[in-house]
Amino acid sequence: MARIPRRGRLTDAYVEGLTKPGFHRDGLMPGFGIRAGSRRKTWELRIERRGREKVFETLGRWPTIKADEARATAHDILARYERREAIKAPR
Repeated sequence: MARIPRRGRLTDAYVEGLTKPGFHRDGLMPGFGIRAGSRRKTWELRIERRGREKVFETLGRWPTIKADEARATAHDILARYERREAIKAPR
């Protein structure tokens, strides 16, 4: 699937109109975006920093989780990552 960059922030109106499958990035928050498939759309956060562990977090499905709620969750995870706190419990 292709990664589609976006200049502005992802909104519910934009996500509702998505027809092209792929990972659609938010233009303001790095690593935050929505994966659009043929049947569903899922919010995701990907964090990659040189010399640090990569993080891939699924935040939920749209429209159950709206854009602002997913962005707030992604912001919290990104803040914990930058403070080097545990992002999720070990399995």
